[in-house]
Amino acid sequence: MMTLEQIRVFVAIAETGSLGAAAKKLHRTQPSLSVAVKKLEEQLETPLFSRAGYRMQLTEQGRRMLRSAQRLLHQAQEFESLGLFLSQGNEPELRVSIDPMIPLAPILEILRPFEQDHCQTQLVLVSQYMYGGIEKLIQGEVDLAFVVWPNLDHRVEGFKVFDLEMLMVVSPQFPLLTTQKTLSESDLMAFPQVVIQDSAVQRRSEQFGVLEGGRKWEVTDVMTKKEIILAGLGWGNLPSHLIQRELGQGLLLNPPTSGLENRDQGAAHLIKRKGSPLGPIAQQLWQEFKQRLV
Repeated sequence: MMTLEQIRVFVAIAETGSLGAAAKKLHRTQPSLSVAVKKLEEQLETPLFSRAGYRMQLTEQGRRMLRSAQRLLHQAQEFESLGLFLSQGNEPELRVSIDPMIPLAPILEILRPFEQDHCQTQLVLVSQYMYGGIEKLIQGEVDLAFVVWPNLDHRVEGFKVFDLEMLMVVSPQFPLLTTQKTLSESDLMAFPQVVIQDSAVQRRSEQFGVLEGGRKWEVTDVMTKKEIILAGLGWGNLPSHLIQRELGQGLLLNPPTSGLENRDQGAAHLIKRKGSPLGPIAQQLWQEFKQRLV
């Protein structure tokens, strides 16, 4: 059975062009390298080098085998590096929940260099609305969570990362706009308010920004909500950062209202489980978010 050491010898001789240079590189004797590569050729039943000249020249078969051998050595180095990385207590996987209502660009700006520096940890991002991110955190399904929820559970702790401006918007085709410029709460009761369902399995009884007693269309994601409102089939609150283009082009309107909170401020928090220490990589990411987002 061929060994990784034999492959390392083969690659060293091929890359340096001689037994002597390879011996210096590997801190081995020339005879031991000669025996190793000859044994490898016998096991492969393939001549890897031509020994006719002064320098050891790769055969055609040897050139093809070299590419595979170099890849194999690279994978072995990655394997050894990963083993050392994990032996130091670093996490093989880091799971982060993000509410899609939150601006993603500032988070990605931090994750880009962080992922490059910690490529041995698999980063997993999951989308959860409302209480869903808190639930997944408490259940241990994610390590960190970006959430939009006014009442943080006592089992979590964190800090505010963003203020969210929520705007009540309608399409220019919204029926009420043909008869009046100011929309009242009683008028809107007759038209569907488009609301996003809580992602949590155990949904909370609290509802925020929902017109009590009014008609509702429930959807599972913010983009569907936005498209329904754009089509003039309902009204609803959307984060201002998600609708700047539509507001600028007049595809969505933020009309005056009466008896209805037209503009609302929400807050996004980054949270972790209280009393549960983070792993080394998660702790580094937590600190990075805290320094750059707060």
